[in-house]
Formats: sequence, structure tokens, C-alpha cells
Amino acid sequence: MQGDLSNLKNKILEKAYKRGYYYEGKYRGCSQAVVAAILDLFNIDEIVFKVASGFSGGIAEEAKGTCGAFSGGVMIISYIFGRDLVHYHLS
Repeated sequence: MQGDLSNLKNKILEKAYKRGYYYEGKYRGCSQAVVAAILDLFNIDEIVFKVASGFSGGIAEEAKGTCGAFSGGVMIISYIFGRDLVHYHLS
């Protein structure tokens, strides 16, 4: 059982890596490449891909700030595990 889960995990990681590499060449934006690779593997809203466009090349292709691939990964993690507005009272 443990070996099966480990093999499945490795297959998913390998597929995500290959898709990310492919999308980096296609879109020329590391944040969108990461998001697109995850979209291929999991059921995630496509709006995250659009939102990731501003994080390409750091931020707005300025080559300053946080790496776009890192930002794309954080966006996916936040999409899955982040806080929802509905849980907060805004006054």
C-alpha cells in the first residue's frame, strides 16, 4: 500500500513537472506555467490562470520581486487551502 501511494505521488509530480516545462515554453510566463500544469491535474477554477498573468517575470515582467513560479505555486496552495471571505464579518 505504501509503495503504491509513493508511486502514484511520483507519477503526479513527474507529470506536473513535464506539463510545467511545456507550458513555460508555450506561455513564456512561469507563474501561468505552474498554474496551467496544476489545472491539467486537478479540478481548479481557470480564473487562477488569468490572475497569475501579472506575476510573470517577478511582477509584471519587471524581473523584480518574487519568482513567478513561486507565486504561481502559492496561488494554487491559497486557492485550495486559503481563507474564504464568507467566514469573515466585514464592517
